[in-house]
Order: sequence, then structure tokens, then C-alpha cells
Amino acid sequence: MSSQIVVESLSSSDLRNGTHELVRRSHGVEAQLLVYLGEIEERKLYLDWSFSSMFAYCLGELGFSEDVACNRIAIARAARSMPVILDVLRSGKVHLAGLRSLAPHLTTENQDRVLAEAAGKSKREIEELVARLSPQPPVPTIVRKLPDRRNSAPESATLSFGIADPVAPPDSPPALALVPPTAPAPRRDERRAAIAPLSEETFKFQFTASRACHEKFRQAQDLLRHRVPKGDVASNVRSRVHGTSARIGR
Repeated sequence: MSSQIVVESLSSSDLRNGTHELVRRSHGVEAQLLVYLGEIEERKLYLDWSFSSMFAYCLGELGFSEDVACNRIAIARAARSMPVILDVLRSGKVHLAGLRSLAPHLTTENQDRVLAEAAGKSKREIEELVARLSPQPPVPTIVRKLPDRRNSAPESATLSFGIADPVAPPDSPPALALVPPTAPAPRRDERRAAIAPLSEETFKFQFTASRACHEKFRQAQDLLRHRVPKGDVASNVRSRVHGTSARIGR
């Protein structure tokens, strides 16, 4: 009898309970896997197995993706000095992605407090927790033309904007952000919008826009010169967001 047939015969309650049990087991397996990975790296056994690095071993022999390999290696390293990381993973209190974000900021002094605060939080909430633990300074605003791709559609995005908008009154000095001008242009499928916390009160916004959107934005900057003389990007975007929210909320 196939597992598919067995599953189809389960009641809703049994299916739900069985799913929870499988998740519980997977947490334990994941924690044990990290113990093994940490020991392999500590002994540098990957060299005996003809791999140049732990990363290469994880990709070449274990079949991990690049992201999964980085996550597991980083957490396995941190867990060797802070075993409590394995405890929260095994219990399911903090997921793997969250632990990857937290690991560089955990110390023997703060580990219990920080992991307790991270319990049950989403990845986005944990990113905000990390921003409170290690606030980043505002980064400069960048509006730049991306290189044209000959195989790109005419309406494809060609410009990148970025702002970090502080939760503060419109007249306060804005915190601005984005990719450095020298950063290589990502492939078209990599130009995804991103919002990342820099500190408890500031966020970095990054997205790619079309030429038409860029022209409309520049026009809006000109129309708002009486309120934002220097044409500051964060102030302009904040003004438009506040105005739109006010209209929609009526």
C-alpha cells in the first residue's frame, strides 16, 4: 500500500496530528544534522573527502542549495559555542531562517534573552529584532539607470530607487538608503523589491522601476519643490505615502 493511499484514508484530525508529529521529528533531525555538520567542520573532514571547504562539501556531497548550505554551516558553527541554539531549533521555537539572522548577534550574555524574544516570530519580525540588537547607520539614496539588456522587454524595469524611511515627522531629517553606485547590476530576475530594517526606527527600501515611473517621480519632485526644496527622495516618497493613505482611509 502506497503512502499516498494511507494518507488519503486518514481523517482530518489524524492528518493534522500526523503533520504536527512529522514537523516535531523534523526539528529534531535538523538539530542533529547541525551537530554532525559542526563536528565535520571542526575536524576538517571535508579535506579528507576531497572537498576544498565545508561549503563545497555541503553542495557537492550533501546536495544542499547555496542558501541552505550557508544557513546550516553558520548555525552549526554558532551552536558549538552556544548549544542553546540547538534547543530552540529542536523545540521549534525559532526557525532555521531566524536563527541564521540571529547567529552573528548572539553572545553568551544575551543568548537566552534574545532567543526567548525571537520565539514564535516570523522572519520579518526577527529581522527587526536584529536591527534593534545591531542598528545600522542610514545609507545614501541612490536613483540610477540600470544597464539595458538586449533580451529585455521594452517595458522592463531600468531604474533603481532606494530610501530608508524613519518613523518620524515629515520635517525631521530623513534617513536615506540604497545600493552603492558601484554595485553590479543584478540579473533581471534578481531585481526584487526589498524592505529591510536598519534600526528600530529606520528601514531601507529598494525596488526597480520603469522609465515611465521614473519620469513621473521626477515630475512629482518638481511639483513638491515648494515643500521639499532639495527634492529629497525620502521626503517626497513619505509625502506621497501619507497623502495616499489619508485619501484611502477616508
